[in-house]
Amino acid sequence: MKGLLRFSFLHLSLFIGALILSDLWVFIGLSFLAGWVPRMRVNFFYYLLLATLAFVVALFINPIPDFINQSVSDIMKLDSVSLWLIIALVSVLTMSLMAKAANALLLIFSPAPKPEKEEEEEDFID
Repeated sequence: MKGLLRFSFLHLSLFIGALILSDLWVFIGLSFLAGWVPRMRVNFFYYLLLATLAFVVALFINPIPDFINQSVSDIMKLDSVSLWLIIALVSVLTMSLMAKAANALLLIFSPAPKPEKEEEEEDFID
C-alpha cells in the first residue's frame, strides 16, 4: 500500500483531466491510463475514492451552468435529484471500472516480477 500512495496524485490528476477535458475519447483514455500505471493489484474502492475526489475538484473548476441544470431538471421531473449528482454517479463509476479493468489487464499481460531467490551454493566434494 505504501507504493500505491505515491501513485495517488498521478491517478487523481488523470481523473481530473478526464473530467475537465470535454472529449469522450480523452475521458476513456485517461481513465484507462490511470489503471495502467502501477504494476500491482489495486482495489476498486481506491479508484472509486479518487474518482469521487476528482469529480468534486472538477466541479469546482468547471461548474455546470444553472440554466442547463434547471432545464434538465424540468425535463426529467426529478426535483430532489440534481443533474450534477446523476453525472457524478455515472462518471465516477465509469472511471473506476475503466481503471480497474486496465489494472486487471495489465496484471494478466505482464504480471509483477517475482523476487528471485538466491541459490544456495552446495559444497561439492572433489
